[in-house]
Amino acid sequence: MYNLPVKYTFQKGEVYYFVRKVPADLRAKYRSQRISFSLRTRSPKVADQRSRRVAAKLDDYWFQLRMTSGVPGSNMLLEEVPASPAPAVPSKVEAQPEVANPTLTEAVALYKRLKGAGKSETFLRAPERVAEYLREAVGEKRLLDYTRADANRFRDWLLARGIVGSSIARTMGTLRAVLNFAASEHAFGPAPVLFRSGAHVRRPSVRRPRVISSRGLSVSGADCRSR
Repeated sequence: MYNLPVKYTFQKGEVYYFVRKVPADLRAKYRSQRISFSLRTRSPKVADQRSRRVAAKLDDYWFQLRMTSGVPGSNMLLEEVPASPAPAVPSKVEAQPEVANPTLTEAVALYKRLKGAGKSETFLRAPERVAEYLREAVGEKRLLDYTRADANRFRDWLLARGIVGSSIARTMGTLRAVLNFAASEHAFGPAPVLFRSGAHVRRPSVRRPRVISSRGLSVSGADCRSR
């Protein structure tokens, strides 16, 4: 769990946004007094890493803007040094690249390639089988495009096939492992919320056999002999 505060950010919904005020001496070069844009992540750890990189780039760029008046210490030279040309001022800070959103097939292939080395055929077949179940139930999608309704449809599809509660729990566990691993590798935060804890599966009720005490057996036997 990442509990440290994320500097230069705020949240809109679950998504983190970068925000920073333009220094007073440089505001004339900007159309707005603050810079703000989406960091395209819901993970506080990823947001912290990206906001630090953006802030460092801004600090370097603002330093260059402040140096456009000339070379530092030029007044100490014997001959005047021409001022350096001012760098072009961008209209806005370059946006961060879009976060990867792999398909189900890509997520399974990544899981098998990085987690399946030296594992048994049973281990390698499990994610393929679960992915095939999910495709038949709700179709092939990109991971962040699956919804909670898809999870409910998947659960109902498994129940309709006569799969028992314990097998459904194993199926959902394998699916969560694949999705969480892909989320970690592609740095887009936790896996889709619908599969974080699995769909709720009600186990079929089983009537427990009635237990007859030894005293009851003795009485029952005596009744039989008396008849």
